[in-house]
Amino acid sequence: MIVAGNGIIAASAAAFALGLSDFALAEDPGRKPSAEIVVVIDSGVAVDHPAFQGKWLDNDAVGKKLPAPMQRGDGKYWFGWDFVENDATPQDRTGHGTHVAGLLAAELGTAEAPVARLVMFRTGDKHQELSQVAHALEMVSALRSAGWDIPVILCAFDYRKSPADGDAYDRFASALGKLLDSGVLCVCAAGNSGLNLDSPSNNEVQYQAVLRHRNMITVTACSDEGQLLATSNYSGNTVLLASPGLAASSATPDGKMAGLSGSSQAAARVAGRLARQASVPGYRQPGKLREWLLQNVRQHPSLVGRVGSAGFLPAKVD
Repeated sequence: MIVAGNGIIAASAAAFALGLSDFALAEDPGRKPSAEIVVVIDSGVAVDHPAFQGKWLDNDAVGKKLPAPMQRGDGKYWFGWDFVENDATPQDRTGHGTHVAGLLAAELGTAEAPVARLVMFRTGDKHQELSQVAHALEMVSALRSAGWDIPVILCAFDYRKSPADGDAYDRFASALGKLLDSGVLCVCAAGNSGLNLDSPSNNEVQYQAVLRHRNMITVTACSDEGQLLATSNYSGNTVLLASPGLAASSATPDGKMAGLSGSSQAAARVAGRLARQASVPGYRQPGKLREWLLQNVRQHPSLVGRVGSAGFLPAKVD
């Protein structure tokens, strides 16, 4: 049982609740989604942007009407959860979450036949609140315990460890470690400070640098041709690969599209590719997905010694 934050997050194999008595998914098998779910933990999302049409979890994916606390106004969709405002519409106020979610969603197929459904957990705005991130990770574990199929999560935010985090960091590390041990692939961003994370003075700058796990897929940004960006953090030990993240065009909260650069964009693309591959028979296990990823990495001189695979995942894989 997990009790967390303002409101209750309680989870077990038998029931799941979010401070609401009728939010007990596991007690009704008809409410377990038949679709694969990809969770994004970030600043929220512009839920009505055309880029996400057909990509949200809805009644059709679940097989019957969603429980009332999960519904939006029209009762059809569940976009996720807002841990900051404690409601079911994780609306983006900064644009970061919308942009990375748009890049991920673009990899999930058409609106008519997506290979997976998107769920957003909002845990902050410009900077994510570590205690809320821990809550979101605990919710992912709870949903998986209730039978939801969640093979991949995206944590593309830039978090720097601080003594001020106190117990929140330990709780975050515990929640993330539990998910990784259970077989979830966590795709995260290496950051954009041009730092060598293997340097003793930098090796605790990013959370992934101290949470080394086979199922942690840390991504840095490169050009479309594979050249490491000057702003990209790197590490031969904790960053697995690079991915194109230069002027990546994606959704913005005003309903338009814009190009942004960074490791968040690179990580979002990798998460989307992994989610798509997870829908292919024989690739559900994390080891198979990691193997597929490394088989499709293309070597580049600028990445040798700077990412573990010495390569990047091209925009298109043969």
